[in-house]
Amino acid sequence: MRLWLNDKDNLSSTNYALSTHQHTKHYPNIMTSKERNFEGILFDWDMTLARAMGDVPRSQRLTALFNRGGFLCTHEAVQQAMAEHQEFANKEIPLPSHTTPQTQIDIVAYYQQLLAILGFPGVSQEEALVIYHDYAYLPTDLYDDVLPTLKSLYEQEIQMGIISNHTQEARTMMQTYVGDFIPASHIFISDEIGLYKPLPVVFLQAAKHLNLPPEQCVYVGDNLQIDAIGAVEKGGFGLGLWLDRKNALAPGELPQHVIRITTLTEVLDYL
Repeated sequence: MRLWLNDKDNLSSTNYALSTHQHTKHYPNIMTSKERNFEGILFDWDMTLARAMGDVPRSQRLTALFNRGGFLCTHEAVQQAMAEHQEFANKEIPLPSHTTPQTQIDIVAYYQQLLAILGFPGVSQEEALVIYHDYAYLPTDLYDDVLPTLKSLYEQEIQMGIISNHTQEARTMMQTYVGDFIPASHIFISDEIGLYKPLPVVFLQAAKHLNLPPEQCVYVGDNLQIDAIGAVEKGGFGLGLWLDRKNALAPGELPQHVIRITTLTEVLDYL
């Protein structure tokens, strides 16, 4: 199933009152699925449940975005610009390969820096912000294992939700694709609430909206640090599942209560 939003409608956003209360972490033992006490599961969206433009590299999505915004460039040029940017970033602050910008400010700055390397210096924050919001309008489809997995969880009466560092424009797409299983009130989008993963309050308040303590929740995402580790170590979730669809393998031993999976269907083994 594929969706392409053609019109930038005024999308309704939900304001969530986010508190910053402290939470004492308690993790259940990772035992057999029958002995676990996980009652809820929340998912990342992009590259976890859905993907823009199909199975293509990130550089190709950026090429489409830049060209859509009027900054004409080739895929090869964008690949080179990304490599140059990463080389510079690693010299300044060594970064793991799986780390990508997460907040609106960081992503906009990243676009400006890449465009400067591509020969478009002086791109304003407003221009880069348009590109940032345009990501939600790229043709997007669900991974094949998503709907069967959500259906199975729904039939088990498992509470489900989404926590996504995304734009508010993406809400309509999310609700269209998975609204039969995940209610709109359980979809938490960073640009709507003004906070981003892996801040603890994002995970804590999402669990609260599911009427569950964090230790009874599982989080699934494609970013090891931000999603799986962030949910456990920052949000107190009982389990973080790193969805490694690309079979990239872990950069060393994973922390306690963080598990690597390669298909979404595997989440059923833990609930």
